[in-house]
Amino acid sequence: MNFNQLCDWFKGYGASEIIFKELSENDNSKNQVYLGGSYEVLQEIPHGDIITYADCKRPNMKAKLDFWWIRDDGTVGNAPGAQLILYPKYPEVRLSGFLKGCRTAPSDHFQTITRNDRTGMKDGRVLVLSPVGRRIYAYLAPRGSSIATYLIGQSHDGLFGRIEFGFENSKSELICHLRKQYKTNPHERVRMYPDGSMRPYVARNAAGYTLEASFGIIPNGLPAPDFKGWELKCYDKSSITLMTPETDGGLYDKLGAREFIKLYGHNSEDGGMYFTCPYRAVMALDMECLIFMVFPVLSVPGTIRTVPKSLSIEGRGRSLVVSHRENVHGFRDFQIHSR
Repeated sequence: MNFNQLCDWFKGYGASEIIFKELSENDNSKNQVYLGGSYEVLQEIPHGDIITYADCKRPNMKAKLDFWWIRDDGTVGNAPGAQLILYPKYPEVRLSGFLKGCRTAPSDHFQTITRNDRTGMKDGRVLVLSPVGRRIYAYLAPRGSSIATYLIGQSHDGLFGRIEFGFENSKSELICHLRKQYKTNPHERVRMYPDGSMRPYVARNAAGYTLEASFGIIPNGLPAPDFKGWELKCYDKSSITLMTPETDGGLYDKLGAREFIKLYGHNSEDGGMYFTCPYRAVMALDMECLIFMVFPVLSVPGTIRTVPKSLSIEGRGRSLVVSHRENVHGFRDFQIHSR
């Protein structure tokens, strides 16, 4: 496997970047893997609650990890005992328990080297980590492999090297991010606030706000799509809102709201008239119209299948044309018409 193939595997699991570190001979299953001499490591690696163990021979703190090894064929396996160990005396942070119980772990490359055979130098292995939400995907590039050679040649400052993945277009980036959220289910219900904080949120629309928060979106009433030309929608019932209530073209625009409602509206219980109802795909309406909606289909963790972009209400008799251009989520132009 080469580096590009490895990146494709990581992307397939929802990753947007990797961090990497060249290992030393002493980084093995017995002595653990040294990650850094400061607690900055905690900012790079998602972890569970930190628990203090003050009564040990070497007082330390530990934090559980959701740690998964990836093999050359792309299969992954969980290392249930993986954890960070923080030694405040030194200080330093080490990775421990990262092999036991994991069928995909590269155990052969973490064998202990006898004291007489050690040189005290880095040995050419490279540990590659890719955080995806609260989960960490890991790969061990063996000494002399093309991936290890490539990464060792990348200059960097700090504890880890870092490479961010590029995307061909906004669709690829969207799918990658949605796949990441899917892989890290379940999620706490939250809402993002103007100060950038995310706080618990339990109202009926919590699912939508939680999805938006995962994209760094603060709830707003803007008509523009949420994320780089795409509108984010949470679907848990039989209907979903595609457009804003008022159109910006067609007969509605030509006649004005009052005359349009006189022609195509319906009486309400409060004595008013409305041109509203829940439109559904291939559904007969009271006004003898039929609505057809065709739009891209998103399958997670699959892809978006692009199909003809159109929406129409087709009825018998009079010609009705209502168009949406800028306010239709995800599309440039919709037209609603009857014949």
